[in-house]
Amino acid sequence: MKHYLAGLMVLLSVAVADAATLPKGLFNQVGEAQQRTWVQAIAAADHPRSRPSPTDPSVLQGKAWQAFAERTRRDLGGALQGPAGTSDIKRLKGDARLNAMLDANQRYLPLLDRLRDGLLLRAYEGNPQDKALVERAVDQLLGWPADGVSQFAQQDQVARQYALVLSVYLDWFHADIPATRREAVRAAIEPRRRDIEADMLNERTGLAAVPRNSHGWTNAAYLAAMSVLLAEPGNAAARSLPRVLATYERSISPWGGDDGGYANGTMYLYSQLGTVMELWDLVKSASGIDYYSTPWAQHAGDMLAYFTPPGSRFNGFGDGSEKGVAGYIVHAWANRVSNPVNLWLARNTVKSRGDQYLLLTSAEPSPAAAPKAPPPTKRFESIGWAAFHSDLQDRDRTSLYFKSSGYGSYNHSHADQNAFILDHRGRRLLWDSGVYDVYGSPHWRGWYKQTKAHNAITYDDGVGQRVEDQTATGRIVQWGSGGGFDWVVGDATAAYPKGMEQALRGVAYHRASNGFVVWDRLQAGSPHRWEWRLHSVRPFRPDGERRWRTETEDGIALCVRQLAGPDLTLKGSDDMRPAPGRGQSQRLWHSVWSSAPAERLQLLMYVDPECRTESVTATPTTNGWSIKTGDGELRIRADRFEDGSKT
Repeated sequence: MKHYLAGLMVLLSVAVADAATLPKGLFNQVGEAQQRTWVQAIAAADHPRSRPSPTDPSVLQGKAWQAFAERTRRDLGGALQGPAGTSDIKRLKGDARLNAMLDANQRYLPLLDRLRDGLLLRAYEGNPQDKALVERAVDQLLGWPADGVSQFAQQDQVARQYALVLSVYLDWFHADIPATRREAVRAAIEPRRRDIEADMLNERTGLAAVPRNSHGWTNAAYLAAMSVLLAEPGNAAARSLPRVLATYERSISPWGGDDGGYANGTMYLYSQLGTVMELWDLVKSASGIDYYSTPWAQHAGDMLAYFTPPGSRFNGFGDGSEKGVAGYIVHAWANRVSNPVNLWLARNTVKSRGDQYLLLTSAEPSPAAAPKAPPPTKRFESIGWAAFHSDLQDRDRTSLYFKSSGYGSYNHSHADQNAFILDHRGRRLLWDSGVYDVYGSPHWRGWYKQTKAHNAITYDDGVGQRVEDQTATGRIVQWGSGGGFDWVVGDATAAYPKGMEQALRGVAYHRASNGFVVWDRLQAGSPHRWEWRLHSVRPFRPDGERRWRTETEDGIALCVRQLAGPDLTLKGSDDMRPAPGRGQSQRLWHSVWSSAPAERLQLLMYVDPECRTESVTATPTTNGWSIKTGDGELRIRADRFEDGSKT
């Protein structure tokens, strides 16, 4: 670190006229005086500061580039016509506002992406035809009304992308743009940039005061990118740049810690990585600030590797868990953060269709020895997620995902503390149910986010954990291995309504038999009918004493047997009300095992993919159970698992 800072001080002491000579590193690793000097250097740098060039000239002869160029020219040949007049989105309330924002997002963001792609086409090939298409598209954007949907107060996602693409245009083609046109473009950008800045730096509601703001965090990344492109000596972007850069860097990431965790779920992690790559590339080129070097960024790929490993068809917990995996993001991220986990994941993940811009603005790392698969189990301590895999390298693996998170049920997280998901041989056997039709919809509120939609504990006909509540938390209280088992124990007591005194769940994986012990310890101040819930493609049916069985549509079996606890009554349905308003979901059966009313309940269940475990027993002990299966022995003592072979 001393050598890094010494070198940085030397670089900061010289006048900077070229972005290539800017310091490299993280903004907050130096003091305020050095930060001011760094910002002065950014503002004094020549344009273009961030314009890319093909990492390999042969890319322009490749099929991917040719298809990109053909599509982009075709798209830019059409109109980028924005809204005809002012927008009333900000005056709408509730579902009407959400639907209007979604409609604007779907209608106008693709138009702005057309221009972004056109800028790359012009930068890489630079022919007159492409220049004319870009200039025409910019003319159309300048015609969008300042108080229309591209106003920040109306639709922040449209406003930030509008301001960004015009900022990139100014930087990349600065020398070719007449001064009067540059001023017109700056005049269109500045109200949006100023509004995003005011929102981000607001002392009461801004990012520092309210860090868990998914739109706010992303808006801040946009602001950092456009500000390093727009900053000139003495202008508004330069004056606020030290606060913008310092505040944003401190916020990486509000949804997890240095282990790479992302509590808002893997679908949104894919989305965020796709967004920040474009922005971080611009910042790195224009300023030397490298957000990819932050600890969170270095380990964010671990989340993808453990919760959407190669061959996965679905995401992890939270909004969008039922949606497909974006393989192109895996490859684009590995191009930028080329550590062994990311490279292993990319080499084993299909490069699915997606935003080719991210792939065309990065280079694949040089071939090297194939990295080995990571270890089969991992806990992400910062977010309370854990993953158990039979073998990460095997696409026919068994995978169980467990969550007991300190982030509560807020934003894109659900009321699913101590819940689990089970995948086997490329199929999802136990699901988070419902469909992400739209954020805030009746289905989202009334089913999708609710505990009853998950493989979790409810009581008294579906009473579950508090929804949209940052204090409805869980926590992993034990993580370990021994006796042939790997295990996790979560405490979700704080997530339930008042009166819940204990809600523990432990899951122990016996790798040799490929089965899972699920232990629940529940206590309340008054009697409840406790409910143990699972969601599968087909109903569970009795298959022997205290044993039930289901199959996937193609015949992959799953068995559940009760090892200990009182008699349970099984009921189920395929109803999920309110029904989703948009999109389609996998039709699922919602199975509920219910107890007689009791203040306390302890259950031991065994979840057995393909029903192969011949013998598993639970023998009562003085203060728990001894569980044996095959060569594995596990002991439950009071509120924890122990290695049964040592007691």
